[in-house]
Amino acid sequence: MHQLRQLDMKRITEEERRIANVMARKEEERKRESNKIALMKEKRRIAINNAARQWEVHQGTAMAKTTRLQPGPLLSTSHSINTSSISTVDMEDTRPDTASSHRGSRSDSVVDLIDPRDKSQTQSILFSDTRSKSMKPDLLANMPDDVCHLAELEGDTLHLYGPGSLEALDKNWGIQAASAVTAVCFKFIEFHGIAKNLHKIRSRFPNVTTVMFGEANISCLQQINALSVLRRLDNLTISLEGNPVTQFTLWKAYTLFRLAHFSLRKINDVEVTASDIVQAEKLFGALSHITTSQLPQSRLLTLLGESKRKQYQALSDLELRAKKQLTADMKASSESIGRAGLQYCSEEIICEALQERRQRQLFSRSYVKELTSEAILVDHKLSALQQVWPRLFIEMVHNAVLEMSNSNDYMRKCLQDLESNSKSQKEN
Repeated sequence: MHQLRQLDMKRITEEERRIANVMARKEEERKRESNKIALMKEKRRIAINNAARQWEVHQGTAMAKTTRLQPGPLLSTSHSINTSSISTVDMEDTRPDTASSHRGSRSDSVVDLIDPRDKSQTQSILFSDTRSKSMKPDLLANMPDDVCHLAELEGDTLHLYGPGSLEALDKNWGIQAASAVTAVCFKFIEFHGIAKNLHKIRSRFPNVTTVMFGEANISCLQQINALSVLRRLDNLTISLEGNPVTQFTLWKAYTLFRLAHFSLRKINDVEVTASDIVQAEKLFGALSHITTSQLPQSRLLTLLGESKRKQYQALSDLELRAKKQLTADMKASSESIGRAGLQYCSEEIICEALQERRQRQLFSRSYVKELTSEAILVDHKLSALQQVWPRLFIEMVHNAVLEMSNSNDYMRKCLQDLESNSKSQKEN
């Protein structure tokens, strides 16, 4: 109240006015900060919901699971937002079709939800579509674009929601932040997309020992082979929901066998015992004897030690088969040759292999067809020759007898032929 001169029968001083103004500004800043944090939390929640909704649409089960998702509007981080209007969000405007319609869009705009300098807060990054449309700045629900991916660093765990969040692995996290990450959690991301980026975790987050998969559509044991590229793995969690491989009775045993060089401690928060490791070896140990041939020679030489490498280079294929003990001497701390042969093949590699196989089949068929055609043609010619040969032979004999019936004329003719041939040779 700038016009107020007295309060409680006392004259208001300039100092009191200054203190009151300072307190008012602090209160406004506090409200703005509170609204900002609330808005960022709302963005985070909506981004996760949208990522889940897109996942369900992609899996063809959106109608069955929509009721389990908390409804929320599709937000855009491409526009400025009035933080004072956070309470006016229309929570009923879910528009699930909009989320599914943007699955193919790239995540080009990035907004930091929490100041990374504030180490007490969770660090989050929202990824959104960059297409701009008209909107009312004071109504959060009317934002037409969607936020459907979220990369969030919470403590020592990096959470990745939605396929677009994998782009966060390419960003410069800094040595200190990258070293602090010990766990990575993937949710609502197809595993074939995750597998392409596992090598980045190995190189950029050296201290990661825990990997968690939420809804990732891990559906076969072959996909577990991809985890062997990690630097270290103590704890592995594969959610029962959204990962059909967990329905297999022996998936944990195969995981222990294939990732034996990691010495896993826990699988889905259950301690790994010595008996589990022995049982896994009994069930799948035979695989290690038939997969070595699938490795390229460069990879095989890398896995072998220096002394064993020289032995390997001196052995023939027959000697290799007779001396399988070379693979048995590998230390438990490194990946064995037999297990290394169990590799993950992405859909692209499988498609390329199938395409190459089809091309080889087409070439083989055309080549065999050509050989068959030539053989049939030669056989037809031989059959025709067999039919006309008796008549030709009789004609040849008859002509020879007629020519030699008069010996003098025949010798004269032969002499003339010799002379004409001699002249032609001299002229040439």
